[in-house]
Amino acid sequence: MGGSRCLTMRPFIFRCFGSKVAVAGSAAVRRRTCAGCHETFSIFLGILFFIIGSSCSWAEQTATIVSNDPIHFVKGTSRVVRPVQPDEVFSVTATNGDEITIVDQDGFQATLNRSLLKITGPSPTAAVADSSPATSSTTSGTGTNSTTASNTPPVPLTPTPAANPVPANISKTFTDPGQEDSDMFRHLNDVFQIPLFADANLWGDDVGDVAKRLHWPQESSTTTQASYRRYALGKDEVSVLSARAYSMALYGRMGHPTYISIVFANKGDFAEAEALDEKRSKNITPSGDEVDKVLKDLNAAVKSDAETINAQLTALLGPPEIHQFGPTANSREEVHRWNWKGHAILFSAPRNEYAAIRIVPSNVADHAGDVGNMDRETIKEELSKRIFKRDSGDVVLQQIPMVDQGPKGYCVPATWERYMRYVDVPADMYVLAMLGNTNLGGGASIEAIRAGVNDYVESYGRRIEIADVPLDIVHVSKFIDQGLPLMWTCFVQKDVEKNINLHTGQRKTVTDWDAYKTTLKEGDKGLVIDPQAARFNGHMRMIIGYNPQTNELAISDSWGEHYAERWITVKEAQTTTRNDLAYVQW
Repeated sequence: MGGSRCLTMRPFIFRCFGSKVAVAGSAAVRRRTCAGCHETFSIFLGILFFIIGSSCSWAEQTATIVSNDPIHFVKGTSRVVRPVQPDEVFSVTATNGDEITIVDQDGFQATLNRSLLKITGPSPTAAVADSSPATSSTTSGTGTNSTTASNTPPVPLTPTPAANPVPANISKTFTDPGQEDSDMFRHLNDVFQIPLFADANLWGDDVGDVAKRLHWPQESSTTTQASYRRYALGKDEVSVLSARAYSMALYGRMGHPTYISIVFANKGDFAEAEALDEKRSKNITPSGDEVDKVLKDLNAAVKSDAETINAQLTALLGPPEIHQFGPTANSREEVHRWNWKGHAILFSAPRNEYAAIRIVPSNVADHAGDVGNMDRETIKEELSKRIFKRDSGDVVLQQIPMVDQGPKGYCVPATWERYMRYVDVPADMYVLAMLGNTNLGGGASIEAIRAGVNDYVESYGRRIEIADVPLDIVHVSKFIDQGLPLMWTCFVQKDVEKNINLHTGQRKTVTDWDAYKTTLKEGDKGLVIDPQAARFNGHMRMIIGYNPQTNELAISDSWGEHYAERWITVKEAQTTTRNDLAYVQW
């Protein structure tokens, strides 16, 4: 029994202490000449090995993940993206500086930055990562989750040397890693010119606290998602990275930040581009020379921003790596990437579009922006829970994220972003505007942007469908009752908009719904439509509910929280529709 136990425990001792213990044990046995003594010593040695081996297993290094983001795990040629539970424990199998390789109970492994982990137990002295051909560990600066497999997204193109974790222009000699992190995030805040970081792990912060210290107002809040956005337009100028920022947005999920977007010169918010959109709103078509001049000025501004931003970040973090970011071929951009402690700072400047900084978790950047999302059955069940019924007869969808398009004509990309996030697909209206070849100042081809969005949502297991049905309660209700809003293309008519606001205000104090219904019918009789508005004032909004008693539809516009739910009569909707309805199928 003693000999058997001794042999069983040998692997633990070898892993923890190396071969010297086994050799010493063998030498001790060889010094014994009496068979009885040999047996007695073997029993004693077996018990000793059992105790030591058990101690080694108790002291095995483990980790829990402090990030709420889905994590990419790899096992051979299999890859899975899944969320982790706060109490889920992983085994630590290898360390390489700040990069830690962990393995779950099913043998799937991931390599994460130390800042995303809470590690317990001593560091293993002889940990070796899996180096099989199908699964290997690669390093991208201080990027995280860099374990790759044969079916992983394409590797970055022509990477340059990794960024310095401690930039050369910081003369202080660090002796304490905590002090080093503290000094670095303060330097980052100084360079960004905003108090973005409070510590070395932005992803572990409360998203509301981050927004509060940035002074970015809340744009949207659902049970799982939140967004905050500040526009700096006209005379309200804000400098970030020594360049003028027009839109600054913070996205959060389950209470923690997941994505920061800072957009500089861009074709939507650019002052000259806004002037073109203003002309179009007055039924004036800008000349070709006017458009060419604005494009030239926009590209000059984007180039200037790019040079300034790259210089600022390179001075602090070293030269960037060149990567690709975006889940589909159409949305993929070439980005300059800097890495710090599990944070990937990405800069892109596509021609005729924008200059933009995005900050994402390193493991998301390592996979070109691809993140996990709910499967078909899960999202189907989740959407069914978002149908809300009121005593008045209203049936309304809730938990639809809000996106404020600002003064630019971005109703199409902004509304599509709202729908995509509603069905658990990450989105950014500035990227969607690029996919749809949106005009300077706004205005987009419905078909072009829908094709781009469909390619995007298909990469997440969803698809766009056309709802070729009449615009009435009977047909609209079939979608709403499944938790599916409708993307509705219409035109804005001044008198109808006035009525919409009137209905929405009246509904807050209605006690006699029959009398209210009679009032709506009388209003419909005097409805007069301006044909010029139908030609020029195109708009996209969502239909998010209905009331069969009053014959009304609930609509939602991308103009901020006050426009999240308003009401229009079916007659008003039928009079202003462009007969284009679409939805995102599970």
